[in-house]
Amino acid sequence: MKNLFKITFLLTLLISFSCSESEFIEEQQVQNSIIDNSIDDLAVIQSTTTCTMYSISYDLNAKTETFGVSSNISNAIFSWSATGTITTVGTNTTNNTITIQYPNNYNAGDGVLIVSVTDSTNTSTHCGVTKHINTIGNNGNGNCGIQANIDEQIPVGYPTPNGKYSLSYTGNSSNVTWSVNNGVIVSSNGKFEVIVKATNLNPIILTATITEGSCVQTVTKEIIPINNCNTAISAYMEEDVKPCYPANNPNNYGWYTLYYTGSSNNITWSATNAQILYVSGNVQAKVKPNSSLPFTLTATITEGYCVKTISKVVYPNTNCEPGDGKGGDF
Repeated sequence: MKNLFKITFLLTLLISFSCSESEFIEEQQVQNSIIDNSIDDLAVIQSTTTCTMYSISYDLNAKTETFGVSSNISNAIFSWSATGTITTVGTNTTNNTITIQYPNNYNAGDGVLIVSVTDSTNTSTHCGVTKHINTIGNNGNGNCGIQANIDEQIPVGYPTPNGKYSLSYTGNSSNVTWSVNNGVIVSSNGKFEVIVKATNLNPIILTATITEGSCVQTVTKEIIPINNCNTAISAYMEEDVKPCYPANNPNNYGWYTLYYTGSSNNITWSATNAQILYVSGNVQAKVKPNSSLPFTLTATITEGYCVKTISKVVYPNTNCEPGDGKGGDF
């Protein structure tokens, strides 16, 4: 009887141990499955989120270089920063491109450019690139080290003359295209020279785009047109009849003529301490002084963005007879 009891007790322990071990193994398998799935999800995020930084263009004279970043992240927010001896140009560091400034004496690798790209709708989706910057124009990728520079031969003026600019580039001229953000490209001689016409006094950004296979280099130059308005507009004013004060009758009014070869529609008249009573064809003005004091008569000529003023200081005649002068009409 005692032996039977011992056997029964041992069988119960064995069954209990077997069940516990089975449950433990099943629980471990579930936990391992969760861990494996988590690792797989993380791997998917890491493998599908990519960032690539590349050089777009550079300016040897200004010692600047522009970089871009490509990414497959939707709703991307960009954040750039620079450390070491390079600095970012401007205050906006949230575009997908950035321009950096090199110091006068730059050693390769002394500057580090960093970009971070984040999905604005899911901040856990992000990527970043840290790039040790080589010397200017030798950072590979987008421009493949294409060397070029724009030189000024004749500065552009407004309204004249047209400007002439040349491209220092050793490649094929068929690789080059020109564009401006303001003004007009009149002609390009063999693609290495371009004639630019200013259409106003605003700055012009002249761009040469060089394409060699899959490599693209853009070279830009900012041009400030020279203001030649005063020399471009030729005009002068003549006094035909000196006015009297007091002007007791129309014979005592003054008459003035503007000699100008442009359109009369470009002319407006004004006066201080006098009244402009009549304008004939915009080129002749009849004036009555308000007092015996000198007054200023001004003709303003506007041609496009050019404005030129022709002024004359007039001293009224205070010893006029009623019959003096030219009369009421010219």
